[in-house]
Amino acid sequence: MKKSIFIVLAVITSIGYSQNPLFIPAQLSGSSIDLNFQGGQMEFYPGFNTNTIGYNQAILGPTLLLTQGQVVTLNVFNKLTETTTVHWHGLHVSAENDGGPH
Repeated sequence: MKKSIFIVLAVITSIGYSQNPLFIPAQLSGSSIDLNFQGGQMEFYPGFNTNTIGYNQAILGPTLLLTQGQVVTLNVFNKLTETTTVHWHGLHVSAENDGGPH
């Protein structure tokens, strides 16, 4: 019984130790927005760095604050060493401009 309690406590402690605060991406707005697709690193678990990819930061990307009917220029710069695409969640764009393999 004592061994089972020890195992449960060890698991709970390790889960709590490995969790990071909730990551909230930056918010961007305006008529011209620059997005840099870049590599980075994050420490999800103490002492261990993980290679990541994100827009303007190590992981994820900013939340774009736009209004319906707004005209916006999105300048996307691929700073990776490989080709990539972007899927624009929530934006109405033509199929050839909306990421994914073609």
